[in-house]
Amino acid sequence: MKKITLLLFLIFISCDITYDGETRLVSETNVMDRNGNPLSGIEVMINVSNGYDSHLASNGVSDANGNTVLVFPKPENSEFEISFSNQEFGYEPLSYRNIHISDFNNYKHKLNDVILLKSNDIVLLEINFLNTSNGNIRVEDYKIEGLFYRDPYMDDNAYQYYRELDFKVAKNQIIQFHYTLINLSTMIKTEYTTPIIIENQTISTTINY
Repeated sequence: MKKITLLLFLIFISCDITYDGETRLVSETNVMDRNGNPLSGIEVMINVSNGYDSHLASNGVSDANGNTVLVFPKPENSEFEISFSNQEFGYEPLSYRNIHISDFNNYKHKLNDVILLKSNDIVLLEINFLNTSNGNIRVEDYKIEGLFYRDPYMDDNAYQYYRELDFKVAKNQIIQFHYTLINLSTMIKTEYTTPIIIENQTISTTINY
């Protein structure tokens, strides 16, 4: 029994996140609404995870100009998640995952302008891929242009394994959905673009290939 207890204790210690107490990292961005107006009072949190443990490394709020600057000690062997939220003002939470130390330049990480959407200004967009030709064609890549929230838990390569993509998108816009198909016999890649009109309700579209 003592051996089991000791083993569990060692596992717990080995999973803990350690920090470099002498090195500081900086994360900054600008938060705005869909019309480009700066948003103040938006809560920002940075969590770090090593696959076993997760810690809150830093948190704060955006200033009057929508700027956020968070400073925190450098964690060892961890990835980052940056979250933005303010449900009091009706904004849908937004998160960015899979950020790594390699994404920092001179100890600084700067996100592109972050656009938050009101919860009542969002509808669901479902995109389905349907293979109507043969097994030699595969979806190789995709990109969406417009105002949208991507599922933060979806891996960058998830499109190779999923045949359905879900996005939270702003109402009343035209989404441009770009995707690439690859012919596995010839290894030739072909790019396509499909415009998707978003109005005021959930929309589901199927892309045949």
